[in-house]
Amino acid sequence: MSFSIIAAHEKNRGIGKNGKIPWYISDDFKWFKVRTTGKIVIMGLTTYFSLPDKYRPLPDRENLVLCDDQNKKKIIEDEGGAMFSSIKQVIDYCEHKDCFIIGGASIYKQFIDLADTLYLTEIEYDFDCDTFFPELSDKWVKIYQSEIRIDEISQLKYTFNIYSRKKE
Repeated sequence: MSFSIIAAHEKNRGIGKNGKIPWYISDDFKWFKVRTTGKIVIMGLTTYFSLPDKYRPLPDRENLVLCDDQNKKKIIEDEGGAMFSSIKQVIDYCEHKDCFIIGGASIYKQFIDLADTLYLTEIEYDFDCDTFFPELSDKWVKIYQSEIRIDEISQLKYTFNIYSRKKE
């Protein structure tokens, strides 16, 4: 089983405001799509329902939603996703599979100690956020950082980064 986390955050680790991403960077969505297509993506209920209807469930990926709200189960399953009510169920299901944790904050926090790799888009801007990515411990080492990129529309500066868990 391999868990990777993929996220974009601003300079204070903010990832969202009122259940939405406060920026739009086209290349970040491409980075996300390239890495997660053909894989299992694991998310919480808020993240799942924040996806636009036409992208829900995310195409060409197996969508798992970690949630214990049984009232949402039928909706998720009717749309083509699967719902799990515990992290243990997800771990058992994902044995021998490549999985990406895609949010939100509580899901990142639950899986950060299980992940082997982090794919983080780091945006050089301070947005007003109410949801944050967990702080990284010294168990992580940056193994890749792209050159500084600038989004053509928003003019936001950002880098693509890959972190690996240090071997003990």
